[in-house]
Amino acid sequence: MNRPVVNAGRILGALSAVAGAVPILGSAFGWFTWNVEQLEAYTIAVGTVVGALALAFGVRVEKEVTPVGDPRDNDLVPLVPIADDGYEDELPDF
Repeated sequence: MNRPVVNAGRILGALSAVAGAVPILGSAFGWFTWNVEQLEAYTIAVGTVVGALALAFGVRVEKEVTPVGDPRDNDLVPLVPIADDGYEDELPDF
């Protein structure tokens, strides 16, 4: 089942979690020692990248889930069947 909003949220959540763990793991294992300014710069950079990706995913996801004038499923079958009897049918208000 295609769930673009859930998938985008999972991708961004995973990216944010991994990127947020880098300073903790790096300092715990002695891979690097960052001062406060370096840690702040890293945090801002990661936040900016994740924010930009969220905007990009949001635009892409909106195109996949926003209803259109003639909604159809993956097999191009209309989601709201309308009788082909020559009359103008009214759709129910949801």
